[in-house]
Amino acid sequence: MYNQNSAFHAKLKPSKKLRYWLILSHVLAFSAILASVLAWQIKLTAASVVAVDFFYLARKYNADSRQIIYSDHAGWEISDYGKLRSIAIAKSSVITPSAVFLHIKGEPPIAVFNDAMDEQDFRHFIVKLKLTVS
Repeated sequence: MYNQNSAFHAKLKPSKKLRYWLILSHVLAFSAILASVLAWQIKLTAASVVAVDFFYLARKYNADSRQIIYSDHAGWEISDYGKLRSIAIAKSSVITPSAVFLHIKGEPPIAVFNDAMDEQDFRHFIVKLKLTVS
């Protein structure tokens, strides 16, 4: 039986699904740029921006080490690179069996795919979100 008063702590590991989405979105953007009828100078500039963004995000993705923590006392907290901070998760967050899209008040959303943590932790995470986000 699930104890709804229990604390939750999970370390997010790099997600293969997130990496595939990152690659796919940048390949589609690059393809759209090449297929457009823009001048070659504009295509080159736009393709360069997409490439720089891809390498920036890929580097950030590989260095990412986050932890999501919930306690009755402190509520939801996230640890980015060792810095623990409280967060307020909005009701508009989307919870599915394969991913959770956390809408955090005053910050950009965070996508947590089910392969970013152990299966049991992901299920516990979903239950804890449903019980605490109101």
